[in-house]
Amino acid sequence: MASFQYNFYDKKVKDLIYQFDTHYPKQDPVLRLTKTDENSKALPWSTGRILYSKNVPFGPAVDFKTTVKFTVKPNGNAFPIADGLAFFIVPEDHPFPEGKNPPPGGNLGLFEQAGKSSNVFAVAFDTYLGIPNYVSLGIDIEHRKPEANVNVPYSFVGKELTLVVSYNGATRAISASVTYGSETFPVSLSYNLATILPSGVRVGLASTTAQNVAVHDVHYWDFTSTAP
Repeated sequence: MASFQYNFYDKKVKDLIYQFDTHYPKQDPVLRLTKTDENSKALPWSTGRILYSKNVPFGPAVDFKTTVKFTVKPNGNAFPIADGLAFFIVPEDHPFPEGKNPPPGGNLGLFEQAGKSSNVFAVAFDTYLGIPNYVSLGIDIEHRKPEANVNVPYSFVGKELTLVVSYNGATRAISASVTYGSETFPVSLSYNLATILPSGVRVGLASTTAQNVAVHDVHYWDFTSTAP
């Protein structure tokens, strides 16, 4: 159905749509989703998105799995940091918030300012909790408030993490986890994604900053979908 694999140590990957502040910094071998200065310090009020440029077939029987290796790091010891990174799926003709100028901030450039948007599925590594010891991994269904989430130690911030998201169309099982070293934090939800997503979708990654900031770097991304 659909399959790709990108290593962002190789710059200027094809078959992606780069939106807003997404860029390849000269000094770092990564794909960076939000703005930074010449010293790789995060800047406020930034939005970045990438989308796979090809339509991905979807439906009740579809299974998919995606893996993202990424880092979210603060400027020095700054706290709190914002806002995090999300893997998302939307209809291929989806109207993102505010047209071509999404508001930066906690809605990750995916949800309207009220926190709601129809036909959006996302799994978000959310760093803006304001709780010193934790960040969060959540499953978002048409709303920025997660349907399910797990607290993740704040020590994961600044590390290269592995996010894995999978979906089984037959059982409607959504599974997600974030891993660093031998530590893995999983979250799951039963939900029929075919009720909110049409037969053709786009998949992507997104990050934002607001008054609080972080550097959002992607090192690797793969995606595979299959149907019986």
